[in-house]
Amino acid sequence: MKMRSLVFGIMITGVLSMLVWTCSRTFYFVPRQEMLHSISQTRQGIDENLEVLRNRSGLDNAFATLVDQTLGGTEEVVVHRLRNRLNVIGNAVELDQLNVSTGSAKGMKSPAERAFRRGPQALRQQLDFVTVAGDISGRGTLEQVVRLMEMLDDEPFVKRITRYSLNPMRNGELVDVSITLVTLFFPNHSPPELPAPNVSIGNEYAAIVAKNIFRSPPPPAPKPKAKPKTAKSTSKPKPKPKPTPPPPPYNDWVVTAIVRVGNSPEVWLQNKASNTSLHLKIGDSVLDAVLIKCEPEIAVIEINKKLYQVGIGQSLADRIEIESR
Repeated sequence: MKMRSLVFGIMITGVLSMLVWTCSRTFYFVPRQEMLHSISQTRQGIDENLEVLRNRSGLDNAFATLVDQTLGGTEEVVVHRLRNRLNVIGNAVELDQLNVSTGSAKGMKSPAERAFRRGPQALRQQLDFVTVAGDISGRGTLEQVVRLMEMLDDEPFVKRITRYSLNPMRNGELVDVSITLVTLFFPNHSPPELPAPNVSIGNEYAAIVAKNIFRSPPPPAPKPKAKPKTAKSTSKPKPKPKPTPPPPPYNDWVVTAIVRVGNSPEVWLQNKASNTSLHLKIGDSVLDAVLIKCEPEIAVIEINKKLYQVGIGQSLADRIEIESR
């Protein structure tokens, strides 16, 4: 009887212990572990926010510097000042058929709208910045077009050139130019007005303009007229040894650019001796070099049934043999 009571008591004690452990784990240990993990994450977030606050002054200064490089704080002001500056530059270089236009403003949303699901909705949906596109086009000499690009590059407002087009005419005497740029502004942040465009900027690329890579080389000089035949003498003169012909002046012709005009690739060369330029298409030749193929920075030519490659800035004398045919 005593033995049975002892076993029964042990069983009851074991069951009660299991119940106490299960209840403790469910209602204390597991919630406590989850709460400690939540506290750790909260502390980590607080530390990250404190670090951001410590760097806030530097961020504010960088943002203020960027705001000072914009044209205004509203679309109307930015469009007006952008049009005015482009017109001043176009008139300063005396472009013909000058045309200036601007596109509609495009707002760029903050990534916080997707990254943060909580917090004030007005802040998450606030625009980071707004972009405005501007176009300037006209016609002028190569010197005027290059000076236009220099003045646009010198402009102090923040910008990015998204498109440009150069179309030479009359053997390079005139060039039709069209440029599209994009600037930005921050709504409700009005910077001081920038100084007027610098219209006295010098021509940094005068040497390139003087060569004018758009100008075709002059036609070859006419052949001299043949001298009239004289009566043959009875004595046969001794034949003179034929002089060894000089090698072609490969060193004079330098590759200045590899471009694509429409769907046709071209290689542009400059003669250092005569300051003339030449545009070669596939199959065209200069001296005894025939253009076979164009790659982004390499031209493949054929001389005496051998293939060579020439890079931009190299002369034909610097060619490297790549294959024999």
